[in-house]
Order: sequence, then C-alpha cells, then structure tokens
Amino acid sequence: MSLVPEERPSRALDVITAIMLGLVSVVTAPGAWQAAAWDGRAQEFGRDAGDARDVSVNQSVQADYAARTDLEASLAARAIADRREGQIDPLELALIDNEIQATLSSTTPGFSDAWYLWQSGGFDPTSAPVDDPDYLAGRDGFYQSYGVAGFVLDDLSHQLQTRSSVLAQAALVQALALFLIGIAGVNRVGAVRVAILALGAVVFLLGIVVALSSFGVGA
Repeated sequence: MSLVPEERPSRALDVITAIMLGLVSVVTAPGAWQAAAWDGRAQEFGRDAGDARDVSVNQSVQADYAARTDLEASLAARAIADRREGQIDPLELALIDNEIQATLSSTTPGFSDAWYLWQSGGFDPTSAPVDDPDYLAGRDGFYQSYGVAGFVLDDLSHQLQTRSSVLAQAALVQALALFLIGIAGVNRVGAVRVAILALGAVVFLLGIVVALSSFGVGA
C-alpha cells in the first residue's frame, strides 16, 4: 500500500533521525576510547614522573655528600702535596705520592683526574678540582637527568589529562546531540521536528570540532 503524501515527509524524517542517531553513536565511541587511553597514559606518566623525582632527590643527597667528602679529600691531598716541596729523596716522594693517591681513592670517579690536573697546573688558586666540568657532569649528571625526566614526564601527563578532559567535554556535547535527536524522533509535529533535528546536527558538529581540538591541546 502506498504512503499518503502527508506520511512521506514523516517517514523520511524517521530515516534521517535513525541515521543521525547511529552516526552520533559511532562518532562518540572512538572519542570515549581515546579519552580512556589518554587518561591511562597520563596516570602512567604521572607515576613514572614521581619515581624519577624520587630517584633525583635521593641521588642529589648523595651528590651533596660526595661534594663535601671530595672537597675534604682535596684539601687533605693538597696538604700532603705541600710536603713534596724541598724533598729530594725519591723514596719519600714515592711515599707522598702513594699517600695522595690513597687519600683520593675514595672520591667520586673522575675527581682524582681533576685533582691531578689541578696539581699539574701548580694548584691555581683561581680554580679547584671540585669545579671541573667533567667531574661535575659525572657527579651531578645522574640526578639532574632524572630531574629533567621527571619534569618532562609530568608535563606529558598534564598534556594527556587536558586532552582527555577536552574529549570528555566533547562527549557531553555529543550526549546533548543524542538527546535532541531522540526528542526529534518522538515528536510528530513536522516543523518542530525539523528544527530540533537541525539543532541536534549543529550540536553534533560542534562536538566534532571540540573533539578534534583535543588533538592540538599541549602540542
């Protein structure tokens, strides 16, 4: 039996409404999945950032302790080296050198090289082995690298949390679009139905724009 003319627009609107409901649902699902994935990664980065900061703090305490012990060893070795002045006995000189070596043996790796370089320069008063760049890199580089890693991971965590939050907002907009389209589906007044469908389509497009904007947040 053929449809009367009044029923044909209504049937067409039913088809459009069904298509729009399906389209909104299909578009919303990947956004929810991506938001959950980003949130999971953000939490993982947050935990890693905390671990990196803990290691950095622990190693910085050890580096500070090493700096004090290295300075003490440097001053002690310097005092021992002063005994070389005026000394011509090879055996005594060898004993003094061994004592210096023993004093520096417990210092941070690389410090003894810096100290002997300082010694070869005549103990320049404007410099000190504790200021040697290579020594400082070896002593402080480890905890500083973990500190930087913690900062980077924390920043990544905040970026992903922000992106996830934007997608959550997009999901709310899409939920509003579903609500409007659903209302249009049960409304039998043609003009009102078309108006609500149009409004639902606009809200749906707005949700897509909000969702796409999340991929540029923090980039």
